[in-house]
Amino acid sequence: MNTKWHDLIIDLLPDGGIHLEQQSGCEEPSVIHLHPEQIMFVARRLCGMKPETAEKVADLERKLAILCDRLGQFVNDRNIRNDMIDHCADGIEYVVRLDGLLDLAIEFDGNRLLPNDPPEEKIISEKFKPMPPPKTGQQLGLAV
Repeated sequence: MNTKWHDLIIDLLPDGGIHLEQQSGCEEPSVIHLHPEQIMFVARRLCGMKPETAEKVADLERKLAILCDRLGQFVNDRNIRNDMIDHCADGIEYVVRLDGLLDLAIEFDGNRLLPNDPPEEKIISEKFKPMPPPKTGQQLGLAV
């Protein structure tokens, strides 16, 4: 990612940092490397957020990321999913509810912990394959 905005160049560094470069007259350009958390802190402060509130927000984001990660490990464990289906009368319902809970956690987390690769197709159990989503009235050609 290389963006030039007016006379400001913004690059993403290989380590995840952010490179800012601005020409300051005839001299060497001014360069600063920042961690994304530093940018977020500055942005929050510029929007009027108090430092203690910014710290609480950062702590909440960290906790949501941990929750999302741990829940994802549990929900996506193939053995757990198969055991629920094979040994619980309502196993499919439990798995579907857990999937919904994980989707909500990912939404709250802002998808920060998900890899950039497309997600693997979820298989509820070796016995069952996921069903395609129902078609909407519009997809069926009905007036909506």
